[in-house]
Amino acid sequence: MLKRTPLYEIHQQAGARLVDFGGWEMPLHYGSQMEEHEAVRTACGLFDASHMTVVDVEGRDAHAYLSQLLANDVDKLSEPGQALYSCMLNHDGGVVDDLIVYFRGDQRFRLVVNASTREQDLAWMNECLGDFNVSLSEQPQMALIAVQGPQSKDIFAKVAEAHNLHGLFDKVAELKRFTACEHNSVY
Repeated sequence: MLKRTPLYEIHQQAGARLVDFGGWEMPLHYGSQMEEHEAVRTACGLFDASHMTVVDVEGRDAHAYLSQLLANDVDKLSEPGQALYSCMLNHDGGVVDDLIVYFRGDQRFRLVVNASTREQDLAWMNECLGDFNVSLSEQPQMALIAVQGPQSKDIFAKVAEAHNLHGLFDKVAELKRFTACEHNSVY
């Protein structure tokens, strides 16, 4: 049976053509692929990225653990919300997988790794724990939405206003390249 993201029912209601994408039932398109492509290039598009594997890394040694696990320098992440593209490396320096690491503050990080390599990545991360005082916790309940296109902020502002999410829009409007903010909402 295919896995489904928290947004599956919304995709169904919107008339998505759902396909098997690495074991996940994901939307391929909602009608014309050409029109959707053009909309993202000229206005805005939303993409369900909830199938990605989200793992929180927390604990006294989280920074040291990630410094050993990743190719790029997590010291570059000094403010909560900053993100860094990197690769997980094996003991020989080979690439296990690529990912994005987000700094959440004081020895708290969030990794977003590929869905198709979930089991391999989690196994490797656990194998590398050694004596590090770190906890790894997967976050399968999270919905991730990528908002892309030149009018993204304007369109997001309208959605935020319609749903009384003014505080969230203010956070998003201030984001710089390769940064994130957190917001907990239940609809």
